[in-house]
Amino acid sequence: MDRKIKELNGTNKERDTRNFYKYVRNLFNLPTVTTLVCKDKDDNILSEQKQILERWQRYFKELLNPEAERINSIETHEDPINNLELEEPTYEEISEIIKNMKPNEAAGPDEILPEFIKNGGLTPKQNIFKVTVKIWKQEKIPREWSEGILCPIFKKGDRKQCNNYRGISLLNITYTIF
Repeated sequence: MDRKIKELNGTNKERDTRNFYKYVRNLFNLPTVTTLVCKDKDDNILSEQKQILERWQRYFKELLNPEAERINSIETHEDPINNLELEEPTYEEISEIIKNMKPNEAAGPDEILPEFIKNGGLTPKQNIFKVTVKIWKQEKIPREWSEGILCPIFKKGDRKQCNNYRGISLLNITYTIF
């Protein structure tokens, strides 16, 4: 216990908040709350996994896909932007983007953590730059980049209500860099 308290004090003095809270959770064995049920729109409790997944799917579909009326009400511009000429990205720009990536971010569908790219040296940067330029010239992104993992993050209120969560989308790391 003394060793654990010294480690906890050390992380606090170093202002390493991430590890500080990790040690606190481990020290007190605080349980993580997971919801195995959810409620439908009429507040009926759903307990079967298939029903729960369908409810989450409907919730995010409604949240992320606006009604057809809203889409039709958006004004279109007369001037096409397709003729806009942009310079292809430089190696320095890609390197700067990689350098500025935040640590401790979750991996997307490609299961590659930002730290792997950031600390991987010259080769990953060069390969990502080559891929970026190729995609830039072809003007077509890979199919894998259109996939993401949608994670519900609890905000506040009743954990069984889907609308008390916000969704974050975990994307392919090279798409994020692009």
